[in-house]
Amino acid sequence: MPDPDCQTITLSDGRTLAYCEFGNPEGTPVFYFHGFPGSRLEAGIVKAALVKSGIRLIAADRPGFGRSSSQPGRRLLDWPRDVTALADALDLPRFACMGFSGGGPYALACARAIPERLTRVACVCGVGPFDVPNATHGMMLANRILFYTARYSQAGVRLMMWQLQRQMKRGPEALDRMAKMLPEPDRAVLARPDVSQAFVDATIESLRQGLGAAGQEAQLYARDWGFAHADIEMEVDLYQGELDRNVAPSMGHWQADALPHCKPHFYPEEGHLSVLVNRLDEIADNLR
Repeated sequence: MPDPDCQTITLSDGRTLAYCEFGNPEGTPVFYFHGFPGSRLEAGIVKAALVKSGIRLIAADRPGFGRSSSQPGRRLLDWPRDVTALADALDLPRFACMGFSGGGPYALACARAIPERLTRVACVCGVGPFDVPNATHGMMLANRILFYTARYSQAGVRLMMWQLQRQMKRGPEALDRMAKMLPEPDRAVLARPDVSQAFVDATIESLRQGLGAAGQEAQLYARDWGFAHADIEMEVDLYQGELDRNVAPSMGHWQADALPHCKPHFYPEEGHLSVLVNRLDEIADNLR
């Protein structure tokens, strides 16, 4: 089915990079990096609030997700090259980036690799390294199993993603079972039809090419990232809910301590998705 919001560019290696953008072309440009598994459609959760605040929102599918070509053997630090290629195509010499959940490591990779192109960096409930103390303390069992499996087997991750794909095809009501594992703030956010539909659409779209990209990406999170937090020299705004069960708060605290120039924002009464939805005004103010 044609997607009128989807645009593409061809990268130097022949791959296709798919993206969508919203808002005033003269607004503050912000690249949104989706979660895991996710796609550019995840921006549907935040686009209204960010566009209203004067942000030009640009959301791209990572390799193998949505409509972007796969990239065998890719690394976290390959993503900044794709981002700069898209920014150049859009004639954006400088821009901000915002990574949510699984998009967090990609925002940090950009902060490490292309700080001269960035105005601000926001890491919102971002996944952190799994080889640090208490990395998964408080994380829901399903996620602990997922990322433990990812260290050793892409096939195991693909099986879990196949199950998720089947579940999401039932529509927003499929989230009821998932919501039972979440803290109350996240359940409240998922109860909103606009959020639940955008979440389901983004997940289904992420797996349109199959399950390979999800297996590949889970291993990128679970193994060595190829850079250290201590090497990131630019300031990073880090947002974390203390009730988060998707990304453990201990992971957020470790990252806040490990980043040399971090502005931490911790919320005792927020979870995971609820930070993205309920704290958008604050995030937008900082991104501008």
